[in-house]
Amino acid sequence: MKFSFEVPVEYLDYFTEYQDYIFVLSFMLENKDYFNYVKKMYNSGKEIIIDNSSNELNQPACIEDLLICHNMFPKASIISPDWLDWGLMKQISQAKILSKYMSKEKIITPINNINWIEYYYNEGFSNIAMGYNLRYLKPWDLEDLFNCHFLGLNSIRELFIAEPSSCDTGLPIKLAKQGINIKTWVSLGCPHDQLETDFFSLILDQQELTLAKENMQTLKTIGGLINV
Repeated sequence: MKFSFEVPVEYLDYFTEYQDYIFVLSFMLENKDYFNYVKKMYNSGKEIIIDNSSNELNQPACIEDLLICHNMFPKASIISPDWLDWGLMKQISQAKILSKYMSKEKIITPINNINWIEYYYNEGFSNIAMGYNLRYLKPWDLEDLFNCHFLGLNSIRELFIAEPSSCDTGLPIKLAKQGINIKTWVSLGCPHDQLETDFFSLILDQQELTLAKENMQTLKTIGGLINV
């Protein structure tokens, strides 16, 4: 299982050793330091996934903006536009438009319903993602999400049950800022508290940085055990 951890701009280089790939928020490429880091990782051969930033922007980046990202990093994978209220036809149409300009193998398609998976496969899209919020909803069973890319992490349990191929999460940093390690987080029932400060501008002290690394290593160890 591969992990990518979202981190504040100040610490992009600091956490590189823990990144199996680089999960990029499209709107953050407007930040010069963020862009330069992504470019450096891309040029080094690191796998890059560019997200449509719907969770952060409260609307997905449009096709035109994602194509600008594609032109900057043509070997990167891109998560096609998605939104909670969109039906299958609208959402799959976004992936189809994107596929006119890039390989379908490089497009990651989020789904709002597990019953959509077959439709995506029939259209030639093989990389499926399931969003953070949707994985709370019934009657979707975690077993049915096998091998999907996880956008965010709800709990440790879902890693063991679904065994996703990859997962991106800002959880280790958010917990460290609250002085919490993964074990304590699980014992508390895996709460998800929102930080008041803009995540990407956070400043951490040395104790928080150390705890964040510990949290990352814990998740990577869990992912390694699942794949043994």
